[in-house]
Amino acid sequence: MPRRSLVLGLAMVLAVVLAIPAAADPKFVDGTVDEVSEEIECGAETIWRDRQGWYGLIQNVDHVSKYHIRITYRNVDGDKWRYQDTGSLHWFDVDGEAHISLSGHSTNVGPDATGWYGRWVFNLDQETVVSLVGKGQGDIDQAACDALTN
Repeated sequence: MPRRSLVLGLAMVLAVVLAIPAAADPKFVDGTVDEVSEEIECGAETIWRDRQGWYGLIQNVDHVSKYHIRITYRNVDGDKWRYQDTGSLHWFDVDGEAHISLSGHSTNVGPDATGWYGRWVFNLDQETVVSLVGKGQGDIDQAACDALTN
């Protein structure tokens, strides 16, 4: 994945993290905001995606952030389908080269830029995947569409 795409993808993850409210463990919370709600087109039908969560920096550890986002999809009949986007981002250096790791449940990351469960380490300087352990979850919006539409 090109570095620019990675940076944009991580920026999207952080933008979502920074735009989410919810109850959380107070030792981690640095910020919350109002709920984000969006329409998702599923062919001829529409469902809604609501996000709530929190984000925080762990004190005394360089460049680590945690996030916990509950994504609830709902249809016109009131049926719901949920996805938990939760984990940590860690920026670090190895032999002078910048790296980032993402661990947990995530959306829009991993080798196919979709849902991912596991740990992903990327060398930012070499623009290469260093380690990838886990399982792809596929497109989360599509999974919600499949679950909530006829």
